[in-house]
Formats: sequence, C-alpha cells, structure tokens
Amino acid sequence: MGCIEVTNLSAFPIFVSEIGFELVGSKDRLTITAPLTADRQPFARKFESRASITGYFDLAAHYQRDDRSYVTTDCGEMRFGNRLP
Repeated sequence: MGCIEVTNLSAFPIFVSEIGFELVGSKDRLTITAPLTADRQPFARKFESRASITGYFDLAAHYQRDDRSYVTTDCGEMRFGNRLP
C-alpha cells in the first residue's frame, strides 16, 4: 500500500477534492479516485485548520519512482509533495 497524507496548514477550513500523482516528464496527472481512509469516509471532504487525513491506495498500480504527489482543493488550488529519491 502507498499513501498520501494531506494536512491543512491554513488558518481557515478548505475542501480537498482530489489527490494523485503528476507523471514524470509531463503535466499529466493520475488521480487516485477512491483512496481508503481510516474512518472509511470519502476522501473528498472539508478540512478544518490543522486537520489531516491519509488516503491509502495500491502503490504498484499507480506510482512510478519519479512521480510526485499532488492535492487539489475545490477552489482549484493545487499543491505538490516532494519526489522520493
């Protein structure tokens, strides 16, 4: 299993709508459509300030070594995680 953890570092609530990977060498994205969560609720949800959640998925089916993770909010903001060595 792989996972992407999302933490709301802002002082206000946000709504996270999507997680996935930006594919190496392109701007194409691979969306994780149904990540598993510890509370078994849908991943897309409102995050209060400082709240976090982890989405789990089958790593082999999605990830390549040089891809980088991303998260998108409902208002269109996108943030990227670091690439792994």
